[in-house]
Amino acid sequence: KLGKRVSRCLNLMLKTYSRMKREKNMQLNACADLLKKVTKINNDKDWKEKIKKGDITIIEFDLKEQFNNIKKKEIIRAMKIFIQRFKDMKYKSCLIAKSQNEKRCDIMLKEKIISKRSRSKYLSDKYYEIEFDVIERYIKFVLETSYSKIGDVILDQPLGVPIGGLISCTIADIVSIICEEDEIIDIIKNETMTIRPWRFRDNKMIFID
Repeated sequence: KLGKRVSRCLNLMLKTYSRMKREKNMQLNACADLLKKVTKINNDKDWKEKIKKGDITIIEFDLKEQFNNIKKKEIIRAMKIFIQRFKDMKYKSCLIAKSQNEKRCDIMLKEKIISKRSRSKYLSDKYYEIEFDVIERYIKFVLETSYSKIGDVILDQPLGVPIGGLISCTIADIVSIICEEDEIIDIIKNETMTIRPWRFRDNKMIFID
């Protein structure tokens, strides 16, 4: 049960972060988001002219076994940075609706709205409050207990995001975001060309004029 709640917390945090920092990383939260991005640039007059002239380069690729080869220390580092950014923005915790049918009601809770009145409103029997420290400890536990069984043989997974885990896909996205913000986006912005990079999981697409 805790794993499912932490998974919903991480998805909520990822969507919240992507909205606030959409120019800082390559994240697409759904495949359909790519269509929206492409439609938007197709309506750009400058890009229309460049497309007609054949001046646009499109690169599509994925990094083979990207998430299976990341060191677990790097995953923990990225998650700590990600969670700390929410703390810096005065977020306190995630509120997860107890009803599975009300996932859309999951919200991020900020410190400034914590009062007796707001507690009675938000922290009622309708929500589970999951604090960031709980999320961080759960992620560490999952990484330290990544095992699989083949017949009677139990295998440890020393590298990478846990295969088939409840939170694995979201962790992979978050690790990518932190890497992009630390190493890629600033380099792209300093280029003389217009570069528009997007990523869904480990699949990347880059438009260059």
